[in-house]
Amino acid sequence: MSSKKNEYNRTWTPAISAKEFAEHIEEENFFLRYGNPVRIITADNHELICIAIELYERIFGMKMFHKAVKMEMKEGTVLELTFQDGKVKQYDMSVLFSKYPQLTALKDRNLFLSGQLMGGYGIVWNDELDIEVETIYEDGISV
Repeated sequence: MSSKKNEYNRTWTPAISAKEFAEHIEEENFFLRYGNPVRIITADNHELICIAIELYERIFGMKMFHKAVKMEMKEGTVLELTFQDGKVKQYDMSVLFSKYPQLTALKDRNLFLSGQLMGGYGIVWNDELDIEVETIYEDGISV
């Protein structure tokens, strides 16, 4: 009997770096090029799984969330997102500071401005700071 009984074989799906993911996720042929699902290896060796929305919907039998197609950084810690359905929402990240103290790092304007819209469903600043765009869609202010 193997002494590695809690480990599993991770070779079942392709793996790319977080940097490569960030550089290519917006490409129309991303999943054809990298596989679906694809494993993302972060700088600190954590593993994330990314799957195409169509596969998610097929597996779970439900529609995915609202997709953001444009992001603008406004004053302070305010984000403005334009969604695929045409709605535009603003959201001040500072409302989350008391619940998620690590987000106070976004007061640093350079860090805040470094945020990237990932696949239209999340905004990522680094390995520890992110938000789902669904939060902004549901709780943001319509403009």
